Amino acid sequence: MKKRKFMRTLCAVTAFVFAFATAGTTLAEEASEEDGAAILYDRTTLHDGYDSTPLDDDILDELLNAAFSAPTGGNQRSIEFFTVTDRETLDAIAEVPGFFTGVASAPLAIIICGNEDTAKYPELEEMDSGLAAMAMIVQATDLGLSSCVMSISPQEERIDGISEQLGLTENFLPILLVTFGYPSVDAETSASVDNYDASQVHVNGLEEDYERETETEAELAEGDSYTASAQGISSPVSVTIVLSDGEIVDCSIDASGETADIGGAAAETIQAQIIESGSLEFDAVSGATITSDAIAAALDEIAAEAGLE
Repeated sequence: MKKRKFMRTLCAVTAFVFAFATAGTTLAEEASEEDGAAILYDRTTLHDGYDSTPLDDDILDELLNAAFSAPTGGNQRSIEFFTVTDRETLDAIAEVPGFFTGVASAPLAIIICGNEDTAKYPELEEMDSGLAAMAMIVQATDLGLSSCVMSISPQEERIDGISEQLGLTENFLPILLVTFGYPSVDAETSASVDNYDASQVHVNGLEEDYERETETEAELAEGDSYTASAQGISSPVSVTIVLSDGEIVDCSIDASGETADIGGAAAETIQAQIIESGSLEFDAVSGATITSDAIAAALDEIAAEAGLE
């Protein structure tokens, strides 16, 4: 069971990276290289602010056809799609603990589930779900729609909440939820061309003498430093506290692996709170519960190591 959960988490982290390449290949067959690249960078994410007008059935069919066009591990084709357009059900899903606020205004949500009764390789279903989600997101961009993908598995409260709302039997594991709709507000692209980071690209392996000088190490104030980390929603969150004469003089939180405008923004807010107050106590950031909990866990470890109350 632990191995399976580990594989699901690993697949979820890598699925979207692989999906970008797959989606780009499909588009290149139907459009010029320039057009194929543009559609990836034109992608827009809306966490809220959809035009709630129902989408035509033809649009839903195009999104699902895109999902079924995506590759699957071992060609197992075991993931299934639950489409939700009923306003009452969408509103109920929006109340499920977790980051589902956008469902309250979106006219369409598609929940991607693994069917454990038909899966030949259950450990690959999260990868399959990521590929299908990215294919639908690319298709949505071509249709002028905005979208937002949200994780369900492995968060137990989300799995239970979605399963209850959809009446899922035990063989179905809800993995991802994707909202779609036309934006009622100006939506900025979330596929920024500025995200490229050469330090995260390794050619033919990892060099033995590779050492990344982090901003934390380069800029921390003088004093005794303590570092701890805990698992966030998609990556470890690292916290460093610097003490001088038992007082907190600096704090640095690295949540670069989290979603920039959710977990990353929450980390910046909490970091500022700690520096300003000189205390390890902070107010959790709404909408970023998992990242906030990871920071709290890391601070508890630091407090124990440093002998702080």
